[in-house]
Amino acid sequence: MTKFKSFRENPTACVLIIGNEILSGRTPDENVQYIGKGLADLGIYLQEVRIIPDIDETIIETVREVKEDYNYVFTTGGIGPTHDDITAACIAEAVDLPLEYNEEVLRRLEEHYGDDLTDSRKKMAQMPVGAILINNPETTAPGFQIENIFVLAGVPYIMRSMFEALIPTLERGSKVFSRTINCFLAEGIVAKPLTELQKKHSHIDIGSYPFYLPEGHGTSLVARGIHEELLDEIASELSDLISDCGALPFTETPEEFAEQQKNLDTSKMEPLPKKRKFRKRPSKFVMIGCTALIILGVLLIMNLPSPSDTIRKTVECTGMLKK
Repeated sequence: MTKFKSFRENPTACVLIIGNEILSGRTPDENVQYIGKGLADLGIYLQEVRIIPDIDETIIETVREVKEDYNYVFTTGGIGPTHDDITAACIAEAVDLPLEYNEEVLRRLEEHYGDDLTDSRKKMAQMPVGAILINNPETTAPGFQIENIFVLAGVPYIMRSMFEALIPTLERGSKVFSRTINCFLAEGIVAKPLTELQKKHSHIDIGSYPFYLPEGHGTSLVARGIHEELLDEIASELSDLISDCGALPFTETPEEFAEQQKNLDTSKMEPLPKKRKFRKRPSKFVMIGCTALIILGVLLIMNLPSPSDTIRKTVECTGMLKK
């Protein structure tokens, strides 16, 4: 049996989101998705993301822990000019290096701010001794790298600029590819066979992700790995799995998928539960009346001697029904 390399053998990474404003819910994080996608494109396996507060001890202990566990550590937030921007000082302590004013950064800040360069803004030039600068074309104040730790701004557009600047310094792994098969089946229906398929291909990451639409609901089955030919085989197995569950598998890009929703074929969908409808049962009197008419018709056909006899027989019959 051929042994395939797993993307989990790629260089690994951890992202630390530092900031009370993220934990409180006041500010939504926009950085993790960008970093995660960027690392995946480089073949770097993002294994963990943590959100931690602006507390010295927490930052120091966390950085010391994760820098030993992963090839790369990326931090965002806490390198501005205010009192709660403590990331640089904490990183210096975590790597047991003194904190200093970087002369090159001071020069850049003086050139940018001129007479408006305050002591608070000079704080953005503080970093561990020996730090490598990460350029910031947006606002001049750079991020920095020390050991395997990359310290970035928390403001999304500045963070993106810094991340793009540091990409050439990263060791790349094998590129991770993916295959997506969609279906209009609930996760619970495909869960069991999907588990068996994952056991069969342990070196491939297979996930299921539900989606909900006004017309119905379904699941996207996604296989991720570094061998495209193998992924194509697994995609075929996923399609067979869906067909065996009674639905139609389909593949498309997100744009094509969104466009398809405008003209959904409901025959592909798992119908939503419908309320059971009950027919109202006819009343007893209606049933008796209908029965009497039937009997009356039969007696007329039998040519009873007089109408009164017919009526009398009909009444007798309906009376027996009442009993």
